Amino acid sequence: MNNNKNLTSQILPEVEISINLNGITISSERLTPSRFVPYDIGGKCRECKSTEVEVDFIVTKDGITIYCTRISGTRYVPFDSTYDLPGI
Repeated sequence: MNNNKNLTSQILPEVEISINLNGITISSERLTPSRFVPYDIGGKCRECKSTEVEVDFIVTKDGITIYCTRISGTRYVPFDSTYDLPGI
């Protein structure tokens, strides 16, 4: 079981997501420098005046896909470096 965790951490990097009023900053050891994804609708929501944001994301070995209520559609941020399964 421990071996599977080590293998997973080699392929899927740890990602840090920071959210502010203007967009989302994505940081990772595989992103140099960090990437900023601006909102299509910055600041407060025009309809409800809320500052809240809902964010979902998927991390793969090649990059991260962001789903957000303030961004129309999805945004894909590719990693600068990727690693395949050992032995392939």
